[in-house]
Amino acid sequence: MQHNVHGGRVWSVALSGSGRLLATAGEDGTVQAWDAATGKPHSEPFTGHNGRVWSVAMSFSGGVLASAGEDGTVRLWNSYTGERRGRPLSGHNGRVLSVALNADGHMVASAGRDGTVRLWDTATGKLHDRPLTGHDGPVWSVALNVSGSLVASAGHDGTVRLWNTATGEPHGQPLTGHIGRVRAVAMVREGSLLASAGDDGTVRLWDTATGKLHDRPLTGHSGRVVSVAFPPGGRLLATAGVDHTVRLWDPDTGQPHGEPLTGHTDHVRSVAMTDNGDLLASAGDDGTVRLWRQENDAVPGLEALAPGPEQSLAHPGLAALRKERDELAHRVAVQDAAAVSAAARIEALVSALYARLPLEGLPLAGLAGRAVAVAFSPDGRLLAAAGEDSAVWLWDPVTGQPHGKPLNHRRVRVWSVAFSPDGRLLAAAGEDSTVRLWDPVTGQPHGKPLNHRKGRVVSVAFSPDGRLLAAAGQDSTVRLWDPDTGQPHGKPLTGHTYVVRSVAFSPDGRLLASVGSTTVRLWDPVTCQPHGEPLSGVVESVAFSPDGRLLAGAGIDGMVRLWDPATGRPHGEPLTGHSYNVLSVAFSPDGRLLAAGAADGTVRVWSSPPPSQDSLP
Repeated sequence: MQHNVHGGRVWSVALSGSGRLLATAGEDGTVQAWDAATGKPHSEPFTGHNGRVWSVAMSFSGGVLASAGEDGTVRLWNSYTGERRGRPLSGHNGRVLSVALNADGHMVASAGRDGTVRLWDTATGKLHDRPLTGHDGPVWSVALNVSGSLVASAGHDGTVRLWNTATGEPHGQPLTGHIGRVRAVAMVREGSLLASAGDDGTVRLWDTATGKLHDRPLTGHSGRVVSVAFPPGGRLLATAGVDHTVRLWDPDTGQPHGEPLTGHTDHVRSVAMTDNGDLLASAGDDGTVRLWRQENDAVPGLEALAPGPEQSLAHPGLAALRKERDELAHRVAVQDAAAVSAAARIEALVSALYARLPLEGLPLAGLAGRAVAVAFSPDGRLLAAAGEDSAVWLWDPVTGQPHGKPLNHRRVRVWSVAFSPDGRLLAAAGEDSTVRLWDPVTGQPHGKPLNHRKGRVVSVAFSPDGRLLAAAGQDSTVRLWDPDTGQPHGKPLTGHTYVVRSVAFSPDGRLLASVGSTTVRLWDPVTCQPHGEPLSGVVESVAFSPDGRLLAGAGIDGMVRLWDPATGRPHGEPLTGHSYNVLSVAFSPDGRLLAAGAADGTVRVWSSPPPSQDSLP
């Protein structure tokens, strides 16, 4: 343990959704990642900012970390390794005071002393459209809802403002009521409820749909309130003030939840909570970060990352908590040992497969930059890949030789490629809002580009009979076309609240699954009508089992979820083992195995559970 976390004030703290990783920003111009269980640094400090770091934010999985600095830049990092993700994001005129990430980390919002809010794509580092303006004076805080479709800001002018991130247009009128500066904002999952805190010492709750105040202001802090935090479910609200305390509230009743949390000896600058609200972190001018764990509806102090008063380390439940932590660490170690064994078997299998390939076939040359999408033709005679160089490349996977010239996609990034089931067509989804079709044998375009209207197209899939092509877009819609004629099939499928990440057809073609920011939705692709209610879960991608009786989702919370697509009901408990977000799932051809690949660098394989009796004919 260190006496001072950052050699002075700690301006900001952030927690991953699971609470395993904690990040701090400080007076010394560094960002530090911590293991929240042990209180030890997770890596060396992240350096690069010139001057104070005012704010940090983490994605739900903790994989993406953003920081805001005195130097006017926003910087992105890999939370686990400390490696920088791309170049600093520049554009603000003056210091950047606050940053926020949506749940999956694809969007970062920043607020500056220049009175603007800016939205950035974390994958490309590009600014989303134009800066959001309207505040008169500095913007002290910014918050995104889980999907990233709504952004809120707190201003020096005493107002809270909301914007639709897809259009950049204001969402309703400015929220007014605070006397003086508004210092902090936070939102529950999809942003239906917003909390704001200000120099007037009050915390206010707002209905973002109507702009109306939710009951009366919450009072109790002595002096200005500078930070607020909601866990995504909104079960509790945490606030931090210059009165050296952290306070918890029941947002439904507006009543305090327990006694104020004390221990800091100076202003508390920042609070953060885990997804389930069981762990809270606070940081302050006394140079310490303190962790608090909820037990039986009370919130005792756990320990500080930097020693404070003696009583902060002497809670009578500390020994029990340490024992619980050690037992948990042992169970994790046992699971990791099993994972290492499984990984060794998988590695041996992959090595054996590679040994059967001609050495001259690897690697395949031609593609410039990162490859973001690959697909084999149904007969395995062609491999298509696309990426940052705006072209789709084709190779003979046996010889490794290019097949014809690259297929040009209008000099924009290609996000997804797919072959039709008969191999006659190749579809590519692009940054330019189009899907383009080619004859992969001749390299000739097939008809005109299919226009998705607005925003990038991120995923394409053919129906099993090849009669339909589905495309998922940044405009929150799924569109269907007849690939032979290029004509739209029905109306766009709407319901998702932000970018649709992925689409997949069931093996019999009777269902289409689409993956949004917070839900998975099922559709009848013939009628374009929803099939049942949305399936709840923040997932990256989905896969149907070969018999179509199970749907698997790769969760950003590190779990794989299974559903019965016929009924929409969860199928058993989520599959666990991954420590970070799961990126992809796949069933074996016979449906007996389910594999998942995750950001923790591992692939895990499970025996696929049998379908429920309800789904059997």
